[in-house]
Amino acid sequence: MRCPCCSQKIHKSAEACPHCGGDLLRLNRVYRNFDKRVRRPHDVAGVLRVQQRRKMEAWIRSLEKAFPDLFISVALVALNDGQDVRSYGFWLLNTGEFDDVPSTAYEEGGVMLVLDVHKKQMCLHFGYLLDDLVDEVEAFEVVSKAHPYLLEADYMNAVELVLKKLKAFLVKKARESRRLSRKLAKGGKV
Repeated sequence: MRCPCCSQKIHKSAEACPHCGGDLLRLNRVYRNFDKRVRRPHDVAGVLRVQQRRKMEAWIRSLEKAFPDLFISVALVALNDGQDVRSYGFWLLNTGEFDDVPSTAYEEGGVMLVLDVHKKQMCLHFGYLLDDLVDEVEAFEVVSKAHPYLLEADYMNAVELVLKKLKAFLVKKARESRRLSRKLAKGGKV
C-alpha cells in the first residue's frame, strides 16, 4: 500500500506513514469541510444533472449486481491546493458514511473512483478486501484511457469507460482467484 499523503510505500497495517507521518487524523483536518455522508454517485462538485446521476446510479448497480461482495462509488469533487484525489479517496473510503450500500457487500469491499474536476485528475481506490489483489499499475490501466474525457469535462464518458474497464478487471481477478483456490485445494503450491 502507498501512503495517501506522500505516496511512499508503507505496510497496510501501519498506523501512520513512517516517511511523512500522514494518517487519518491529518486527513480529517485536510478534509474537515467535506461531508462524510456519501451518496452514490457522490457529486460534491455539483457537475451532474439529474438524468446523468440516474444513469450513473444504474451503472453502479449493474456492476454491484455482477460483484455482490463489493460496493462501488464514484465521487466528483473540486479539490483545493493541498488536497488531492489519492488522499481524498483514501479518507472518504475509510471514514465515509455510505448510503444505499447493498446488504451483500462487505464493509472492506469498497471500490471508489474519484474525479477532481478542477485539477482534471482521477484515481481508483480499493478497500482492504481487494488490497492484496490489486497493484498500482493495474489500477492505473483501468483509469488511464478515460483521462482524455476528463480533460474535456466529459465526466459521463470518463466514468462509463472506467466502470467498463473496472468490470473487466474484476472479472479477470475473480478468475485468477478461482484458479488459485482450485490449485490450493488440490494441494498445489502458490
